[in-house]
Amino acid sequence: MSSNKVIGIAVIILIGSLVIWQKGNDTSGPAGNGKRVLIGATVYTTQSEFHVDVIKGMKKVADAAGAKLVISDANGEATKQNNDIEDFVEQKVDGVIIYGVDPVAVVQSAEYAVTRGIPVITCDMELKTDKVSTFIGSDNTEAGRVAGEYAKKYIETNLGGKARIGVVTWLASVAQQQRLAGFKKGIGQTEGIKIVATQDGDGREKAMASAENIMQANPDLDMFFGTNEGSTIGCFSAVQSAGKRKIKIIGIDISNDAIRGLEEGSIFGLVAQQPVLLGELSVKALFDLLEGKTLAKNIECPIKLVTKENASEFRK
Repeated sequence: MSSNKVIGIAVIILIGSLVIWQKGNDTSGPAGNGKRVLIGATVYTTQSEFHVDVIKGMKKVADAAGAKLVISDANGEATKQNNDIEDFVEQKVDGVIIYGVDPVAVVQSAEYAVTRGIPVITCDMELKTDKVSTFIGSDNTEAGRVAGEYAKKYIETNLGGKARIGVVTWLASVAQQQRLAGFKKGIGQTEGIKIVATQDGDGREKAMASAENIMQANPDLDMFFGTNEGSTIGCFSAVQSAGKRKIKIIGIDISNDAIRGLEEGSIFGLVAQQPVLLGELSVKALFDLLEGKTLAKNIECPIKLVTKENASEFRK
């Protein structure tokens, strides 16, 4: 064989090896076209532990795929979230993920992104539109029902079947309203179990003040239900401050502070949404869309009941 033929065969083998190496090391995300996928994600706030965990989940999946994830903090303001989504459109992102501030006020910008050919996924809070690709979140009514049923069981086992319950919630949130409706369904029309007060508590400090007001107005209170992490911890702080450990607490959402409350004993149950998993699912769903796959209009992120017995599994 001539030396020229040997060189030619070697070159062909080298080129083939390079092609295989490039394919095996393509970190451009699911598109597979050499372009790095750019994702714009807007969250309600970066100041809550829930959304910090959501971001961890999104970043984990995005980093593994070599995609670029841009996070915007709406700081609880619909106007800012709308502006952030419009900015994502101008940046020509490949997809938008929305952890919404308001189910109505953010619709216009979400639909604007869709009209520009950008797939939009909503998470945790479902927007009042059918234009987005999918909604991913926990069933808030079911989360409330699970909390209510467990509270009822606790009352029957430990309180003689009777309890006066105070609720601290975020009154303006549709998701919190669904959780409260589910809780009422869970406790049912049980004689001896009564919700004596419902107050607004958006954030730990406001929730604590609301819980203190409820305790002052109801000195024979037996239990609190907090519809989110801030409400639950606010109730816990109020009970601790007042030295009323006999008042028990059940809540929705989980954090290390909430787990400490479980271990201490004042909190007897939590319904966890698994925010890290929620973040992972949102980015995975967007990748599926970019690959041309069809998604269900609703994708459920499973909830879990957390008690003192399994609390250590959820500590971060």
